[in-house]
Amino acid sequence: MTVAQTSTGTVDDVARSSRTGIQVVIVGAGIGGLMTALECWRKGNDVIILEKAEKISVIGDILAIGPSAWVTLQNYPKMAKDYDKFKLDTTFGFYSQQGELLRGPQEIEWNGPAVAKHASYPTRIGAVAARQDIVALLFNQVQRLGIKVEFGTNIIEFSEDANRGTATARAFDGREFTGDLVVAADGLGTKSHTVVLGRPISAVHSGYACLRGSFPTEAVQDVPTKTHLILTLTHQRVYVALTVQDDGTAEESWSKTISGSEIAAQLSSSGEWDKAVIDCFENAPDGCIVSWKLCWRDPQPKWTSKWSRIIQLGDSAHSFLPTSGNGGTMAVEDALSLAECLRMAGKADVPMASKVHETLRYRRVSLIQKTGFVNLREMHQDMKAIISKGSTPMLLGKWIWAHDPELYAKDNYEAARAAIETTTSFENSNLPPGHKWEPWTMAEELEKEASGVFFQDLKTNGDWGVLA
Repeated sequence: MTVAQTSTGTVDDVARSSRTGIQVVIVGAGIGGLMTALECWRKGNDVIILEKAEKISVIGDILAIGPSAWVTLQNYPKMAKDYDKFKLDTTFGFYSQQGELLRGPQEIEWNGPAVAKHASYPTRIGAVAARQDIVALLFNQVQRLGIKVEFGTNIIEFSEDANRGTATARAFDGREFTGDLVVAADGLGTKSHTVVLGRPISAVHSGYACLRGSFPTEAVQDVPTKTHLILTLTHQRVYVALTVQDDGTAEESWSKTISGSEIAAQLSSSGEWDKAVIDCFENAPDGCIVSWKLCWRDPQPKWTSKWSRIIQLGDSAHSFLPTSGNGGTMAVEDALSLAECLRMAGKADVPMASKVHETLRYRRVSLIQKTGFVNLREMHQDMKAIISKGSTPMLLGKWIWAHDPELYAKDNYEAARAAIETTTSFENSNLPPGHKWEPWTMAEELEKEASGVFFQDLKTNGDWGVLA
């Protein structure tokens, strides 16, 4: 099955480029898949989205989607207005487990005083947003543009035909969806590894679980007000995300719940946590917090299939620990980059678009993946000692949030293509200025975590500053 969309010009106030004839099949209707569909459609490609679930998923807590991802909001006027309605412009602070304020409250880094302009300036980008709101925002825009979404479509096999110049995603029920490019945006469990890496691979358990969820603010209305200094508290909902060592019960499933009272009992028994935190969990309604197993894969330098007609995107290509604060942002950056590479390549050179995209993105993404482990080790130290030494916990740096992935792809496409064709190296400039990039493995980072010793070496490698 293929799909063609004939609309051109302006639809829903979104300007669409002339049709390219490129057919893009996107597997997965998560944040990365939905944004890939929007950007590919906007640049004149014909798009279809295949989603395993029977409807769009609205489960989840909050995500930090940064300015480098929202730089394209200006191209979707109605979506930009909707974003302003649900973004959470929260401040945050760092506290000891006993509730002592160590730093803050303060603005999210890119909205701080005297910092460099972020990529989406002058749009005000909130610190976080509810996952269900982000998904709804993107899905509603997909619907308004008339992009087809096939729900209940479980893709079990990916293949490509070099002679015909096509790729195919085959569903469990036998249906086949063929296009010039298939984008595997279906997460950690994607079946695309066989055709991309030559073998199926499994994510490795990091040893941690994240207890995450949300519930109405009314549930904790009698809890001391400083709870909001530790949990994310909005006018309507409380969002929680507590990373703990896994006791073997966590699963990669939104159905694996844990009661707030059970969490409260565990925290209380340690004798180290502020009572406000314990009270907040005790008041959480049943069934609203999941125990999510945090899994991981080593940085994966290859995201494309042999003939480059299949490409992995988002968690399918690079999974993140929550402490990176950038998993969702990188998935959306992928979408903007890939769509622009397709525009630069044209229908006759779709495989090169995939290769260039991978070249432009891999080192940036792998470095940000590594920050998840560095931040995790830092947060497990004595925070008072860390801050007293002048460290900035959870530092991002303007190199992350001042980056425009679409413009970067446009400006660097030809140089990256030439490097690929001549098998020479390409020097990316989407890293911290002066940074010396090095490969790394999960085993190395877990060994550092097990040692209990923290030394901030990563964020002193190059310019991680935030000031203009």
